[in-house]
Amino acid sequence: MAVKFVGKGRLRRMGKRLPDSTSWMLNQLGNRINKAIQDGIDKGKDINNKKFDTLSKKTSIPQRKALGQGTKPLKITRNMAETKKIPATKRHLRFLIKMNAKKGKNTRKVQYGAYHNVGYVNKSSSRYPGTVVPKREWFGINKKFRPGQPEMNKLMITYKKLLVEISKV
Repeated sequence: MAVKFVGKGRLRRMGKRLPDSTSWMLNQLGNRINKAIQDGIDKGKDINNKKFDTLSKKTSIPQRKALGQGTKPLKITRNMAETKKIPATKRHLRFLIKMNAKKGKNTRKVQYGAYHNVGYVNKSSSRYPGTVVPKREWFGINKKFRPGQPEMNKLMITYKKLLVEISKV
């Protein structure tokens, strides 16, 4: 097999285009992960594609029934599911997705979704002391975007094609 050497000028051009391509790819991945988070909440499934634990018959269901709020976890106002996307740029090659529960009656800007993501036990001073709120992993990288999964493989093939195009210039 013959080895092909690349001139310095060509390497410089590739080097200039690489940050743009990488930030584009990170933004594609980040947008898809964020959409998967939102779709998971709508379908009642966590990031591992498992159904959310049901609401407590003792506490949540009677309270929600009285208020006409339904029986699906994390879906009363969708405030808990609000996310803020900070896209990747040429200078900052990272895509951030943050919890952003800041609407409505949430005056303290508490990220209630973080509590649901890890699960917790109500304090003794709460309306329902000692009640266990189950872990519902709704926020994070969805199973289909982990290495070796078909969705991730498709994105990696797209990125490789982009890198090949850059190397031809």
